[in-house]
Amino acid sequence: QNGTFTITGAGKLGDLTEDQLHFVYQTINGNFTIIARVASMEEKTEFASAGLMVRNSLDPNSQMFNFYVRPEELGYMGSRKTVGDQFSSGYEEKRGIPIYLKLVGNGDDFSGYYSIDGINWSPSVFNDHDTFEPNPVEMNDPVYVGMFVYSYTDNTLETATFDHVAIDTTP
Repeated sequence: QNGTFTITGAGKLGDLTEDQLHFVYQTINGNFTIIARVASMEEKTEFASAGLMVRNSLDPNSQMFNFYVRPEELGYMGSRKTVGDQFSSGYEEKRGIPIYLKLVGNGDDFSGYYSIDGINWSPSVFNDHDTFEPNPVEMNDPVYVGMFVYSYTDNTLETATFDHVAIDTTP
């Protein structure tokens, strides 16, 4: 589905064994690339976040990989490598919004990229790595691929707009 999506969500990811967020997705078999521009966020809370995610299931403690941003803040990548594990993440240099994000799934290897213009892409790396490397997370087909938003608090809703959304499943 190409287009624009406005997503509202509460909850959080950080240091949890279960995700609490709003996830808009489609199921995919095999390799994929999803691209979306985070066009805007309301930034009602300090740690509100919006980004791209792949999940093994819709269970709140599922294996997953994500790539996301916070307004006027850092870019992040994170994963849960096995069911019920804690979410772990790393961050990069400062990124502003709007920004294009690209999440690539190649088998069980997942990578994140960012771009200012949607044409020239740079790989995203964790703060503890000097070079780009894919992040392995074992998942089974079909996977759930899409966009997410959370506010980092249960009683406040955050809204983000994603545009230029495209998913490619060409091998």
